[in-house]
Amino acid sequence: MGISRRDFLRTVAIGGTTLLAGDVRAEHAARLNCDKTFGVLVDTGVCIGCRKCEWACSKKNFNPEADPVFFDDKNVFKDHRRPNALAYTVVNEFRGPEPGSHPFTMKVQCMHCNDPACVSACIVGALKKCEFGPVTYDASKCIGCRYCMVACPFQIPAYEYFNAFDPQVRKCSFCYDRIVEERKRPACVEVCPSEALTFGTRRELIDMAHSHRFQIYRASGPARSAGDQCERDNTARDLQAVCSPLDALRAFGSGNDGIKREGREKKGAS
Repeated sequence: MGISRRDFLRTVAIGGTTLLAGDVRAEHAARLNCDKTFGVLVDTGVCIGCRKCEWACSKKNFNPEADPVFFDDKNVFKDHRRPNALAYTVVNEFRGPEPGSHPFTMKVQCMHCNDPACVSACIVGALKKCEFGPVTYDASKCIGCRYCMVACPFQIPAYEYFNAFDPQVRKCSFCYDRIVEERKRPACVEVCPSEALTFGTRRELIDMAHSHRFQIYRASGPARSAGDQCERDNTARDLQAVCSPLDALRAFGSGNDGIKREGREKKGAS
């Protein structure tokens, strides 16, 4: 039985895409260096929901004259927001882990994952995982297929539907120019008044998260094993390793975990 031209082309396309995705994953794995890759550790236990990070992000990326008073409005917490083409980071309020407990706030932004689904899905290489952590976007390569939006498990990439002539995909760049070219911290980290955001290398942040200051424990049982030094990023409902590179699938809403600030020694650390 012969094969039609359409079936042949479909087979070639699927095979090529599979090989490309495999190469991309292998490249990411080989490139990850915990001592060179940057990230931000977010301690929601000290986050006060001031939205200063939103203001700093807006000022850096959209409006240098952004009025900080505009971001004092806490009514936005009534709705669960997500980043969009005009706001790369947003702060949401969540109910406490126990009935009657105080709510907590947490910033939401691009996770700059270790193995980014958006990068693997991009068929033209417009999205790239950089050696220093950020997942960057090259608008000159983008064809507007929006596969990255479908692939992202956190619905982060946003599209400029309002731009009829030159729409682009938008998301947090992790202030690539600041951390790589200017050797500065991301704008959101620099402005945080409660120091809920800590910038550093991935190894430093993982060690900090498992130190006496940020003891992670499983609420329903013994403390979790730290595991491999470079992959000990099991994060908590109250402690989020938000940043680059995040273990994206564990960074949000790990409902069985919490934070204990003192006491329990870490167990099973490698």
